[in-house]
Amino acid sequence: MVHFCTALWYIFGLRLTRTIFTGDQICVWSGALIHQNDMDIDHILPYSVWFNNDLWNLLPTERNLNQKKKKDKISTRELITKRADTIVDYWHHSQLIKNILNLTKKLELTFYINLCSKV
Repeated sequence: MVHFCTALWYIFGLRLTRTIFTGDQICVWSGALIHQNDMDIDHILPYSVWFNNDLWNLLPTERNLNQKKKKDKISTRELITKRADTIVDYWHHSQLIKNILNLTKKLELTFYINLCSKV
């Protein structure tokens, strides 16, 4: 039963984090409108440089731009400065989502504890 409870906790977390960027978004680097099927989630600080999947480090970008141009590079100071308003807007959005996730995880943890204690 332990495996079931662990998987249930993981599934809840995965389900919530996958809904952060849905629908059309603005590419953080180009400013272009991107449709859901053309979107990648970019690490501002590449994962290969710093193993960080925090919400502030994950932003929507055009798939082609992310996979073929930016790759595992850190964006230039000029580009970050130019796109600062968009980055900050996404950070505000991410903080709101983080607050919702924290509340939801507390509720899920209560459910998880109750479920596992009945086994």
